[in-house]
Amino acid sequence: MNKEALHKIFDEVPVEPDTSILAQAYGELDSIPFRIEDWSWDGIHGKTIIVHSDHCPALIISEEDVKRKFEIKGSTTFKKVGQYYFLNYDFSI
Repeated sequence: MNKEALHKIFDEVPVEPDTSILAQAYGELDSIPFRIEDWSWDGIHGKTIIVHSDHCPALIISEEDVKRKFEIKGSTTFKKVGQYYFLNYDFSI
């Protein structure tokens, strides 16, 4: 997938109020496009892996599935907003 097509998948990612996106990176893992964000919210810093539901195999639908696929360890939060899955991790204060 070319860079422009990869970025377009994530054009409609919502950002929560009072969250500052510090950096973004895009990639593909086993043909699954993803975006990683470094963010800050209310004095907390963290990272988020975002995947689009249309580009996820049916097997990647839970927090544990995403953690395993992207080899994330430690404390996480997980939610689906619209067509996007969000796995938050690597929290610090």
